[in-house]
Amino acid sequence: MSEFKRSEENPVLVPLAENDWEAEAVFNGCPVRGDGQIHFLYRAVSTPQMISNTKMSISSIGYALSDDGIHFKYRRQFIKPEYDWERFGCEDPRVTKLGDRYYIFYTALSTYPLRAEGIKIGLAITRDFREIEAKHPITPFNSKAMALFPEKIGGKVVATLTANTDNPPAKIGLAFFNHEEQMWSPEYWEGWYSFLDDHVLPLQRTPKDHIEIGAPPIRTRYGWLLIYSYIQNYFSPPPIFGIEAVLLDLENPAKIVARTEKPLLVPQAVYETYGKVPNVVFPSGAMVKGKTLKIYYGAADTTCAVASGNLNTLLGEMLLTKVAKIKLERFPGNPVIQPNPEHGWESKAVFNPAAIYDQGKVHLVYRAMSEDNVSVLGYASSKNGTNFDERVDKAIYIPRRDFEKQGCEDPRLTRLDDTMYMCYTAFDGHLPRVALTSINSSDFLAKRWNWTEPVIISPPGVDDKDAALFPRKIGGKYAVLHRVGRSIWLDLVDSLSFGEGKWVKGNIIMSPRQERPHTEKIGIAAPPIETEWGWLLLYHIVTRRNDKVYYYASAVILDIDQPWRVIARRKTPLLEPEMSYEKEGLVNNVVFPCGTIVIDGQLFVYYGGADKVIGVATIKLAELLESLFLEIGISWKEKPAFAIRRKGEAKPVPAWTTYKGFIPGVPLDLPNKLTSLTGKRVNTNVIYKNIQERYRKEFEEFVHERLKVPRGANSSEISEGIKAFMGRVEEELDSVFLQGDLYSVEGTRQVAEAIFASFPHQDTFALKPEVISKILRQFPPANLLIKLGKATIDELEKEYEPNDILALSSFSEEREHMDRIWDWVWENARPEHFGSVSLKPLVVSYKGFPSLTEMKEASSLSKLSGRVVLSNLRKGTGGDFPKLRYFTMVAKNIVESERYGEIWEEFARQRRGFRRKMINSLEGHWGREPLSAHNIFENMNQQIMVQRIKEMAKELGRKEPRSLARALEDIAYSYHLAQILPDGQFIPCSAWTWASYSFKGGRGVPTPISLHVERDWASREFLVRVYKAVGGSEEKMDTKITELMGQEKEFENLARVLFPEGSQESFT
Repeated sequence: MSEFKRSEENPVLVPLAENDWEAEAVFNGCPVRGDGQIHFLYRAVSTPQMISNTKMSISSIGYALSDDGIHFKYRRQFIKPEYDWERFGCEDPRVTKLGDRYYIFYTALSTYPLRAEGIKIGLAITRDFREIEAKHPITPFNSKAMALFPEKIGGKVVATLTANTDNPPAKIGLAFFNHEEQMWSPEYWEGWYSFLDDHVLPLQRTPKDHIEIGAPPIRTRYGWLLIYSYIQNYFSPPPIFGIEAVLLDLENPAKIVARTEKPLLVPQAVYETYGKVPNVVFPSGAMVKGKTLKIYYGAADTTCAVASGNLNTLLGEMLLTKVAKIKLERFPGNPVIQPNPEHGWESKAVFNPAAIYDQGKVHLVYRAMSEDNVSVLGYASSKNGTNFDERVDKAIYIPRRDFEKQGCEDPRLTRLDDTMYMCYTAFDGHLPRVALTSINSSDFLAKRWNWTEPVIISPPGVDDKDAALFPRKIGGKYAVLHRVGRSIWLDLVDSLSFGEGKWVKGNIIMSPRQERPHTEKIGIAAPPIETEWGWLLLYHIVTRRNDKVYYYASAVILDIDQPWRVIARRKTPLLEPEMSYEKEGLVNNVVFPCGTIVIDGQLFVYYGGADKVIGVATIKLAELLESLFLEIGISWKEKPAFAIRRKGEAKPVPAWTTYKGFIPGVPLDLPNKLTSLTGKRVNTNVIYKNIQERYRKEFEEFVHERLKVPRGANSSEISEGIKAFMGRVEEELDSVFLQGDLYSVEGTRQVAEAIFASFPHQDTFALKPEVISKILRQFPPANLLIKLGKATIDELEKEYEPNDILALSSFSEEREHMDRIWDWVWENARPEHFGSVSLKPLVVSYKGFPSLTEMKEASSLSKLSGRVVLSNLRKGTGGDFPKLRYFTMVAKNIVESERYGEIWEEFARQRRGFRRKMINSLEGHWGREPLSAHNIFENMNQQIMVQRIKEMAKELGRKEPRSLARALEDIAYSYHLAQILPDGQFIPCSAWTWASYSFKGGRGVPTPISLHVERDWASREFLVRVYKAVGGSEEKMDTKITELMGQEKEFENLARVLFPEGSQESFT
């Protein structure tokens, strides 16, 4: 639980012997801010005096002033007994400022000896703490501890109070007033007390305990925070005084959002355990400053003390406790479907059912297993979702192809228009893969099982399963979720035609590393459900406890338009193995949902129990959504605004313009107009046209002045001129600079070393060799050892540096090995494990590492190792400009490694969350949108590379031959340029684009779809220019990108982050 630390200066207020009215005790203080200072009211107990012929100490209310809430001055008596209804004492003030007045509620004693009927609530009102303008008796019944909320709720004044404090059981309740006069209206309170139970907040756990309001409510982002006294065993001594908290709904404070389960504070300090009434901590006031919550309390009914804690931590833990209690509720009649010994095909097990709700029925397609362990699919239906009165005698789906000869497993059903699509796991006895089939909806409902021929949609050689389609297209594409290795992936595809090299791929959207406790893998449960607030996706979690494997179910909300964005994710299981039919079966300790449906706002979840039976559990959909939004502290009643405008940033305007962009088919969305910090109106259209015009002029300069292509040339002649220029650059590189043979290992090493020798670079911040060596000994790369003919890591390290070995392992090992490495980094990596590492090339033969010939992005382990890994080329590959391709790719990887090192070094300086941020920056390194933080980051790598090419050209220009220097100057000048010519032909100029396009087998002019450099360069410049115009800077933008990378949000549209989102309009 949250830690609340007592002030080292406790007690902060003690009795003063020289003041008779506060000589015995001062406690139960309550602060309130006003006029730039802290006003502090407290209960003061006098030395004994004669009252009504009885010697007694009298309580009154003292006042003090403070600048910091710890040190007090100008103490004086402020409220004292004056009327019969308070003649024997004024105790325990709670003060709230509402409007321009301070309302001070206190306990008023009217009888002695003290009796319940003489202990009620009084009120004093002041504007300045110098003069009391009014006093009123409030309640006509026994009560204490009343406080106002600091603002009206629903137009009403609201108070909380404790009734029957001395006539138990005490009850904490709420009172709503149309106007302030009702607060002291006997008629109002008589009616209120007559229906006391209607106003009560149910906070008392057992009748043995006692409760009482502590501090006036505090408004927080998540609700009203109410600190109160909870005394355990009050009626069966010894009592335990504690301080607890409850969070009430902002709009309806009668609704409890969350509460603490244990005390924030109990008596421990000497001044709490010794005093007038020993072993007492009694909350009476609270105050928030920044992230710190200060709780003021009475210690042993003798002094005032204060304890402080982190408000956000407290609220987060309270919300998490609330969410953890919101779980799926099992149907008492579970399991609803069990194996049928009369049907051989389902005699051993029935489990993992897909579900569809149609024509007033729940339709299940479930996995069934015979005694030979081959899985087929069965069917059952129910009218109410729990009683399955229809179940067919024969399997409705059986293996038909070799790739599923050992079973069809774990179906997921999705309806798209008039077709039911079914993803399932096809098992051939070796490796599970995802299969897809479909059936006409009318055939399905009529039980005509005319399934289409199944097709494999996942790539060969990859353990891929747990797949499902979204129930509608996203951006005109089919969205497919699937599990590769340990993580959940999402792919968007144009069609559902697979095979012949077309497989589902995509990117990781959820990793098991975000789960706690440690999780081995995660995968989807059922197809996502569309809600107003996002896609609700249930998923399963596989974890290990005491050497036993457990399957849980949890839930997540994905963005409705960008489902790769995770909005909210539960931190605790929604369903876990607890019942005997979940804990004992073919696979123990398993709950595995594959189907969900919604009926009248109720979510039904169908799951396999212990891989043997089928169960169903339910929850109100609204309650589940609320719990997910509570995870991130957002009220589910309002759609979250994920782009938060911060102080000092540009103000949003309602209109966004969809610019055609600088590359065909790549539109850019930006606000049409913005207001700068100085109030100047910024028109983004002007900036857009200005960049377009400059690029046009630079293109003409390059083509006509530098390449000497005639001005009247047509598009074909211009493209031929640019291609010829690339050819000349290739010749210069080959003859002057990069003279090695790329088709041999030694020649490729010569090329790589030449690039490193001339291209400006520096060390990077990466894993230290000694740390990597320890990792390798813990997780030896078996495949790499075999490839290189070594038996141990010691042997390998005699020939290769540890950083080399780790980098190479990313190209030799299976995914499971990589996951173990990542787990080590996630759980153990610290800033001191990293340091300055010399950036080096590492060249190997493509025969041992064939994937390197594709020259894809550098692997994550290469970046962690500070290595640029290359191989030689196969004969007949490389395109027209292989040296240019190697030069630009190696140079770009050098820059990228350095920049990652800089980012990790910044994370290391921050220290907090280092491992998480570092892993996020690697696993979240992707982005689809043109203005994603990913693409803008990538372009900065290219821009830095171009700047260094200019430096190279300048250095090479100092000596003969100068032809290479001039070629590199032209490469740098034209690197970002592309234009649409009058005949509609689009022509790029980037050396990267021409070399990459040809390397991949492209012929002719590179197509717009391959122009990442030109696209991102223009996008970045446009974004930077707009951001600067409103008072931002490129440095601030790059800082924001680094922050997003640390949050695994590199996919975010950076424009939406920098310029908070308004409504969007499209313009032609």
